[in-house]
Amino acid sequence: MLEIINEDFNNPHFLQAYTLADMNELILNTVKKYGKNVYIKVGDQEVLTRELIFCNTKILYPQNRSIATRTKWKNKKALEIYTNEVITDQIPEGFTYSYGSLMMNPRNQIERVIEILRNDPNSRQATIMLGGGYCLWDKEPPCCRIVDFKIRQGKLNMFLLFRSHDITAYFPNLYAFTHLQQNIANQLNVQIGFAGCTSESLHLYSGDFDLINEKV
Repeated sequence: MLEIINEDFNNPHFLQAYTLADMNELILNTVKKYGKNVYIKVGDQEVLTRELIFCNTKILYPQNRSIATRTKWKNKKALEIYTNEVITDQIPEGFTYSYGSLMMNPRNQIERVIEILRNDPNSRQATIMLGGGYCLWDKEPPCCRIVDFKIRQGKLNMFLLFRSHDITAYFPNLYAFTHLQQNIANQLNVQIGFAGCTSESLHLYSGDFDLINEKV
């Protein structure tokens, strides 16, 4: 299922799909048709991007992790390596943090989320924060800032908030975070529910316009 919930694109974009691969296809089609060109600064240069503002996506069956057709991430081993950086505190060489390290240090928020939901399955407090206010002074602050979990009707649903979301990173990001969702669901002995993601800026850089069959 590929579905655009609303077609008034002066308002937020609401997209829904059965699988992550389906959603990858849908957001590429949507940014091609409705995205606006925005130039951003990368170092001393201005770079063209195609952008959707406030894009909300809902994947109904995130446990289906088939590889998307139009993606830069077709290597299963590379996806597994990246997933490990989300579900552990491993920091890859050349980087100062990983999403996993931010969630687990200085205190393990993943373990705390499991504890909260084990004590109260209906809790609204199982929310992981990635980085604090100090991130405003970082050269590259984390793109994903919130990872939230809620159990409803015996299923663990996940909600992500990205301040900035490169479409080429959408597939590996959701691929990795849904593994985290599955791991937590297994420890809580519940089924996996849907995966929701709010991308305040979902965009494609001009160097990747080949994914939407356009030239700069």
